[in-house]
Amino acid sequence: MNLVLYDGVCGLCNRSVQFILRHDRKDQFLFAQLQGELGSSIAKNHGVDPAELSTFVLVLDYEGTGEIALKRGKAAFRVLWELGGWWKLIGWKWIYPSWLLDPFYLLVAKNRYRAFGRLETCPIPAPSDRAKFLD
Repeated sequence: MNLVLYDGVCGLCNRSVQFILRHDRKDQFLFAQLQGELGSSIAKNHGVDPAELSTFVLVLDYEGTGEIALKRGKAAFRVLWELGGWWKLIGWKWIYPSWLLDPFYLLVAKNRYRAFGRLETCPIPAPSDRAKFLD
C-alpha cells in the first residue's frame, strides 16, 4: 500500500485526493492529513516537518520493508505513475531530480489557497472510502 499525506484543509489537496480515489483501480492508496496525529507522526519519521503544509508526501510501501517517502513534485508524479494506465504518460516524470520538479510545485503550493480555497474543516470521506483514511 501507498500512503498520501496531505493538507486536510487545502482545496487543491482535497481535489487531488478525490482524483486519486476515482482513478485508483488497484486499490493501493491510503490517506492521512498532515494535521492529524498519525499523519504528523509519519511525516516526522520521514524527515518532513508536518507544520509545512505545502509539502505533499507519498510514502511508498507504507509499513513494508521498503518504505520510503517522496515529497513535492516527485510525490505528485509518482502518484500518477502508480495509478497506471494513461496516467503513466505523465507520471514517468517522477524520475526527474527534485531540483527540476520542485520550483513549479512550490509556485503552485504557494498560491493554492488563493486559487483553490481553504476549507474550514477536512471533508468527511464517502462511506465507501472511509477505510482508506487512517485518521
